[in-house]
Amino acid sequence: MDENVVTVLFEGGLEARRARQGGWWLRSARGANRVGTPQEIQERFGTCAVALGHAFPWGEPWALLCPGSLDDVLHVEHLVGSFLGAPGCAPRARWDTGYAVGAVLYHCIGLARAYAAVGRDFYVTTAPRLRRNGSVGVQSREVCNKAAYELDALLGAARRTYESFGRLLRTAFEGGPNRGSNYKATVRALRENGRLPARLTQRLDCSWNTIGVQVKGYRDWVAHYEYLQHVSPSPLIEMTLLRDDVWSVSMFLPDDPQTRSPQKATFGQRRDALSWGVSVAVELLDVAKAIADAVPKPDA
Repeated sequence: MDENVVTVLFEGGLEARRARQGGWWLRSARGANRVGTPQEIQERFGTCAVALGHAFPWGEPWALLCPGSLDDVLHVEHLVGSFLGAPGCAPRARWDTGYAVGAVLYHCIGLARAYAAVGRDFYVTTAPRLRRNGSVGVQSREVCNKAAYELDALLGAARRTYESFGRLLRTAFEGGPNRGSNYKATVRALRENGRLPARLTQRLDCSWNTIGVQVKGYRDWVAHYEYLQHVSPSPLIEMTLLRDDVWSVSMFLPDDPQTRSPQKATFGQRRDALSWGVSVAVELLDVAKAIADAVPKPDA
């Protein structure tokens, strides 16, 4: 691992920091425990690293990871450049896509940092007084909102990313103006007139059916019906003791985002917001790359 990496955030809000003398410290109810490498933390606590914090003179920039990897960093910097060779791809559309995907990664990192902040607060205020195993709810609405605010922002950014894909597809494959951002309508129209490659069409349909529908459902719920923290079972966030006084953070999403009634919402699947958010970020970046690979180039 790069020696400039000084912080690793994991699913469940676990936070490991590099010690100046070498090695890593993992925050726990007892303060900080000396542990092995981040890879060993993953194996010991059954979790996955999701974000890296780097130490530079100008601050501590963060990077999002592919789940389970400590080296595969998700980059958006080169995404916009992938579209530069396409003559029909409007500059506004490609920059909008780069901005939208970048916002998803940014807010996903923000959610991971919020989880870690919830864990830190729990260790200071609650964990020292606990004398039992199992799970306990976080009662403080102020603490819960740290994660809820980032989740709201992530949902909005993910929804806008699909709309940016719609504009990008229309300008790249139809040569039309930068309008008509509806993702589903654009894919359907380009499929019907034979403008989209078959493989890309399948990839776009799969993305919407597996991830896009959930993104739209959760975002619409927040925007038009009810905040998720008012729908989730009370309390919103659950802390679970793993081992060695280390607790994990969980914020669960409703099983079916199409269920508009808070009274009918179920949480049996225990879909954690951070784990789900990372999968959304990975999916959207992958779809953007698939579009970039399929965009007609001048020599095509």
